[in-house]
Amino acid sequence: MIRFKLSKNDSSAVWVTSTAQSRVRFLQGVLCRDHEEHPFASLQGNEWHFHAEGFEDIVFEDAVMVVFSNDAQARGPCLGPFEDFHTLDGEAYAEGRLLAAFDRDACSWRDISTGDSWTTLTVVAAEPPRRREAHSVS
Repeated sequence: MIRFKLSKNDSSAVWVTSTAQSRVRFLQGVLCRDHEEHPFASLQGNEWHFHAEGFEDIVFEDAVMVVFSNDAQARGPCLGPFEDFHTLDGEAYAEGRLLAAFDRDACSWRDISTGDSWTTLTVVAAEPPRRREAHSVS
């Protein structure tokens, strides 16, 4: 499950929770659920538009992993898990650090740490830590 909210500077927000989806994709300048190609939000200027309304920020509520990839299924780095992940003004932040920026001219996400560009930034729900089972020693 992945949960996030689209928020505005005036503190109003729209919550999006999907139990069937374990990831969302920032495909160039649009936001898509899992493998769907149809976007449910698009980046216009510095706002994400959802149901004809603009939002400045997308805040993820749970720990996530971030995966960069290209249209040709070339997979880039997988980063995380991050407890704090959000986008603001076409930039993605993890734990308070700039992680990626959307290049509007190239229609791609630039990995800040490497400078590489990717068409897709996928946000995946991080697996909860597995419990270690207690074993008795005889």
